[in-house]
Amino acid sequence: MRITEIGEATIPISRYADPAIASGGLTTSIVAVVTDVLRAGRPVIDWGYAQLDASPKAD
Repeated sequence: MRITEIGEATIPISRYADPAIASGGLTTSIVAVVTDVLRAGRPVIDWGYAQLDASPKAD
């Protein structure tokens, strides 16, 4: 298996479903890794994204 392509995009995110409410400038990254392996005639692609944990930590 060989990686043939890597794609990355930064996308805005918001904790609110209403697009009228400002996101506060929050973004995340999504990455696609394309391989030379074919399944049903299409390349195998894996996706990943950056996840931030904003929940408070217990001491």
